[in-house]
Amino acid sequence: MHELDSLQDNKLRKTLLAAARHEISRACNLPATPESLSAPLSVSGDFEPINASGVFVSLHLGKRLRGCIGKLRLDQVGPTELGTAAVDAACSDPRFEPVAPGELDGLKIEISLLGPLYPCEPEQVVVGNHGLYLRSDHGSGLLLPQVAVERGWTGEQFLQQLRKKAGLGETPTSTEQLWCFRAVVFDEDANLRQY
Repeated sequence: MHELDSLQDNKLRKTLLAAARHEISRACNLPATPESLSAPLSVSGDFEPINASGVFVSLHLGKRLRGCIGKLRLDQVGPTELGTAAVDAACSDPRFEPVAPGELDGLKIEISLLGPLYPCEPEQVVVGNHGLYLRSDHGSGLLLPQVAVERGWTGEQFLQQLRKKAGLGETPTSTEQLWCFRAVVFDEDANLRQY
């Protein structure tokens, strides 16, 4: 099994990105690209899982978010988890229409692999270090660490936006649980970030 630090290997990152693109092409009945056809994740099934608690696939057209869905509370991320997240981001994000064939060439894929989730208090949240997951009896929400960094949020704004995403009011309730996590994030432009 791969550990998150194995993602320093550019070849592994390219394999995962090509496999995600292949799954999106296949699920949306879009033509496969040469890169996606060589992706061992979908084609050969010999992908060694990564020790991660979750995987999220974010899709962008230019600077505009086009879809983002993931799987959380996992022990490992293998072919099924990555493929499902990629297809769901392209075809099932309720905020967007499914990806159309004409969009594939301009679509940029970003993969976020999550480290362990651990309970934290609001005052422990550090923008640029943490992603957040909030759950209560009334809703749940997750924000990846890069979201707060890209939008220039303070820790307080990060928590406010998380509450909003979870569909919760401004006042915390006794049933709420907050978790922090670290993540390794990489994209098709060869960017690699660790939070």
